Amino acid sequence: MRISVANPAIIRVAGNVYACAYGRVNMTTGFSQLMVETHTILSGGTPITNIATGRVLPGVVSQYPFADCFLRASSPAPGIGRYLLIQYGINNDARLGATVIDITDDGLTIDDGGFFLTPVSQVIVANGQESVASLIPLGSLGHFAFLYHYQNIGHLCTLHMDGAGTVTVVNDVAVLGFLNQVANDSICHVAGTVYAVAYSVSGQGTIKTINISDVGMIGAVINAATYGPGISVGDSKILRQASGLYLVAFAGNVHPRVATFNISDDGTTVTPLRNTLLFEGEATATPDFCTFPFLLQWQKTAYNIYLLSYRHDAGSKGAMTTFSVTASGAVVPIDNREFEATSFGASSMVNVGDGTNKIAMAYSGFSTIVGDLGKYITFPVLAGGPMKNPAVDMAAAQLI
Repeated sequence: MRISVANPAIIRVAGNVYACAYGRVNMTTGFSQLMVETHTILSGGTPITNIATGRVLPGVVSQYPFADCFLRASSPAPGIGRYLLIQYGINNDARLGATVIDITDDGLTIDDGGFFLTPVSQVIVANGQESVASLIPLGSLGHFAFLYHYQNIGHLCTLHMDGAGTVTVVNDVAVLGFLNQVANDSICHVAGTVYAVAYSVSGQGTIKTINISDVGMIGAVINAATYGPGISVGDSKILRQASGLYLVAFAGNVHPRVATFNISDDGTTVTPLRNTLLFEGEATATPDFCTFPFLLQWQKTAYNIYLLSYRHDAGSKGAMTTFSVTASGAVVPIDNREFEATSFGASSMVNVGDGTNKIAMAYSGFSTIVGDLGKYITFPVLAGGPMKNPAVDMAAAQLI
C-alpha cells in the first residue's frame, strides 16, 4: 500500500509532549484517515520519540485536518486537555466540520487501548470543502472563529464548545464574498471585538477589519485595504507584530513576500506600509510562521526575528527564511536555508520547550508515485536570526 501524509498540524500538549494531527492518505485509492500522534521532543530538539498513535473515528474515506486549525480548547480535568480541530471528511463524507478530542498531558491516552480514538463530539459546518484557515479563540471561553471556502465563497464561521465538549455552530457568514481562486486565508485579533482577515480575491490581496462579539456573533465589515498591487497574491498569513503594526506573509507571483500595515484598534484605519520580496523561489505551499510563545501558525522568536517556511523552485524544495521588522514596518531579510531537497508539502511549526530558540516542524512530502512519509525536523534560530541546519529528520507517520 502506498501512503502519504496530508496537512500535518503540530501543537504542544504539556512539558516535552507534543501532538501532531494529519491525514494518512492511501495513494492507490485516494482515501485518507485522520490520525493523531503524540511525541516527546526534548528541549534541545532531540531525540523525538513516539508515545502513541490513534485514528479518529468514524472515518474510512477522505479525512484530514488543517495545519493552523488545531488548538487546546479547555482542560476538563487535571492532566487532560480537550482539543478542537477543523477537518475535512466528517461522518465518512465530503463534509467540513469541527472535531473535539481529549489527550492526556502525558500523551498516552489517544490510542484508547488500541489505536481507535472516539471523538468527544463533532459538528458539520458545510457539505464540502475547498480550503480552511486560522482557527482562533474569541473573547469568551469556549468560543472560536475560523475561515473557510465553500463553492468559491469565503466564509467566517464561529463555534461554541460547552463544558461537556459538545461543539455547535454559532454564526456562519459569507463575509469574504466571491472568490474565484482557492487560497488559504488568515484571521487575527486586533483589539476588543475587532479582528483582521487577510485573503486573496482573484489574485488581489485584501485585508478587512470586522467585529465579532465575544460569544461569536459576526458583525459588519469595518474597513478594508489591499496589498500586493500588480502581483498575483496567493496564500496569506497575518500576524500582529506590535500595537498597531501587522504583517502579512503571502505567495506573490509564486515568490514569498511580506506586507506590513498599520491597523487602528477600532479597525477604522487600515494603512499599507511596505511590500517586500524575501527571496526568489516558488512559494506554492502555505506560508507557515512560528510565533513565540503562542501555539499559532505565526510566531515571533525570542529575538524578535520571524521565521517563514515555504516551498520553492520547480523541484518543490522546502526552505526557511528569517527576517526582522522595524517599528516603521520595514522588512529586513536575514537568512535563508533549504532543508528538503524534493517533494516539500504542507508544514506546521511550534516552539520547543519554554523560552528556548528551538523550533520543531512537522511537514509532508507529496508524490503521486511513491507516497512520502511525514517528517519532523528540529533546529535553532540564533540571536540575530541566522539558522543552523536541522538537527533531526525522522519519519513521523508510519503505516499502522
